[in-house]
Amino acid sequence: MASIDDAIFARLAASTAVTGLVTTGGVYNLQAAQAATSPFLVFSVLSPNTVDSADGVTSLTGARLQIDSYGSDKDEARRVALAVRNNLADFRGFSASIYVTRCLGPRTGFAGFEEQTRLYREMREYSLGYYET
Repeated sequence: MASIDDAIFARLAASTAVTGLVTTGGVYNLQAAQAATSPFLVFSVLSPNTVDSADGVTSLTGARLQIDSYGSDKDEARRVALAVRNNLADFRGFSASIYVTRCLGPRTGFAGFEEQTRLYREMREYSLGYYET
C-alpha cells in the first residue's frame, strides 16, 4: 500500500523543473544519502493526524510537509525551493493511490548556512490534507 511519502516522492521526482535542478537521485525522504552532492532536497511528512468532524473521526489526514533544499550557495538552494513551491502549488488529486485534497504554503521558512554540511539550506513547510485509499 502506498503512503503519503510515496505520493510526495512521486510528485517531486516526476517534475522536470525540480529534477532539472537537483543532482541525479537528488530527491530524498527523511535523510539525504551520505554521499549526496548538492543541489538536492530532503522532505519529511510531520505530525500526521486524522481530522475530526461533527460526525466523529474521518479518514482525512492533515500533516505538515517540511522540505529542505540544499545548495552550494544560497541562490542554488533558493532555486530548488522555488521549483518545489511551484510544483506543489497545484498538488491535488491522486498520486501513488493517495488522494491529496490540499497542499498549502509554504507557511514558514528558514534560510541559512549549515556548518556541518558546508551547504546552504532553505527550509519551507507546507500544510497537507490527504486520504489514504
